[in-house]
Amino acid sequence: MAERKQKKRKKSKESSDQEEQFFLSAETKKGITVIVLFALAFILILSLLDVAGSVGQLLDTVLKTLFGWGNVVFPIILVAVAYLLLFPEKYKVRLSNYIGLFLLILSYSGLMHLVNKPEMALEAISSGKGGGYFGLILSWPLQKIMGFWASLIVLVALLIIAILIMFNTTLANLAKGGVFVNLINRFRNFFYRLKFSTKFNKNKLPEPATDETEPSFQQKEVEAEAGEEKKEALISSQKDDQEGQMAIFSEAKHKTGKIDLPVHLLNSNGSKPTSGDIKANQEKIERTLENFGILVEMGDVNVGPTVTQYTLRPSQGVKLSQITTLQNDLALALAAHPLRIEAPIPGKSLVGIEVPNQIVAIVGLREILVSEAFKKRKSSLSIPLGKDVSGQSKMVDLDSMPHLLIAGATGSGKSVCINAVIISLLYQNSPDDLKLILVDPKRVEFTVYNKLPHLLTPVITETDKIVNALKWIVREMDRRFHLLSETGKRNIHSYNVAQEEKMPYIVLVIDELADLMSTAA
Repeated sequence: MAERKQKKRKKSKESSDQEEQFFLSAETKKGITVIVLFALAFILILSLLDVAGSVGQLLDTVLKTLFGWGNVVFPIILVAVAYLLLFPEKYKVRLSNYIGLFLLILSYSGLMHLVNKPEMALEAISSGKGGGYFGLILSWPLQKIMGFWASLIVLVALLIIAILIMFNTTLANLAKGGVFVNLINRFRNFFYRLKFSTKFNKNKLPEPATDETEPSFQQKEVEAEAGEEKKEALISSQKDDQEGQMAIFSEAKHKTGKIDLPVHLLNSNGSKPTSGDIKANQEKIERTLENFGILVEMGDVNVGPTVTQYTLRPSQGVKLSQITTLQNDLALALAAHPLRIEAPIPGKSLVGIEVPNQIVAIVGLREILVSEAFKKRKSSLSIPLGKDVSGQSKMVDLDSMPHLLIAGATGSGKSVCINAVIISLLYQNSPDDLKLILVDPKRVEFTVYNKLPHLLTPVITETDKIVNALKWIVREMDRRFHLLSETGKRNIHSYNVAQEEKMPYIVLVIDELADLMSTAA
């Protein structure tokens, strides 16, 4: 018996070793599936054009037999499925989507096969007419028992149901065309990207002239849109060369026209947070507090992108410090860390317990830019921060905090935040309303913005030019203070409202300020 067990163990070990040798990861299997689907789809397209040889003719015959006139749609379905599998983080394909797709194929095949009379339905398949065998499955029994018109109603109803299941949408959204608008927007998004990148590469701004003998900033010219003549930027080269100078734009004469950036250039994020069993968590919180003699009444639950907030109202006589000291006990009961207790919630007589979500939803910049809160903003220098615990979009105005420091540990997302700030400003302001000075000592973060018409100067990477830029900024601030004082205005907004010649905002962005301070004290 012992020898048999040893032999079995040896065989199982050998089989497991063989399995490990031929092991493929899930990502590899998915990649192979996607390639096979794309290859099959393109071969089927070639077979429809009769340029795939005898194999193509055989595939075309099989498709016509199965789907009839719907053989043209089948390669498109394969391409769509392969594309969805290629981006699982953007498009979550579930079993319901496949069920809806199958019902969609059955229903439109049945509709196409209704053109054939029941007695001719089988013969029509051999000639490639109607909806093939898939159409025969539904249309023939329906026509036999309820006739043409009733069958038509049933198949149209099944087609609509299939679309609802496949896209997981509602009748109201379908009636408004929301499903098809989303599909059209995805195509528009793709073509916008192509058009925008092509236009950006073609319409390059002329390179600014440089003077190697002076530490002054580069001058630059900007072409006016709609056939306007080129207008030169005025150059202020005052004071001595030791201070360094920077080219100053003529704010009065220079016009570039409005630039509309389509929001479709930004990716839309369809992910949703998963907070787990909310009801069970409420019971755990209530039971844990009750074990320590604290009676509470559970309130509303707010599911945010990263945390879920459970609200509770303590009974009379309970000190808030009694609840806050139980933070670790609640974390143990909920098996969640870190856990945050907000006692009380500002503006409410409630205590909030924020529990991390099991699956975190990424908040994209596009979600904030299309939100109602952003549309109702009062300033054109609004910075999107993200969403709060209740899922509401939150923003702040840069003009109310002109000296903003973004700090954080390595990998915490500082660069992502800065890029989101810059892009959000570009969506709100034309080059005539906003000028940018970007400082990038590392030469890796801001170089992609070098062709922006909003830039006063190309992205600054050299230390001596950074110092000159800061000196120029100080002198420009003094000049504007004198101008505002002469006109009796308090800020740029009130000045632009009263004056015909507008004064653009100037935003200076410095990446890695600490490194800059250490190299150029």
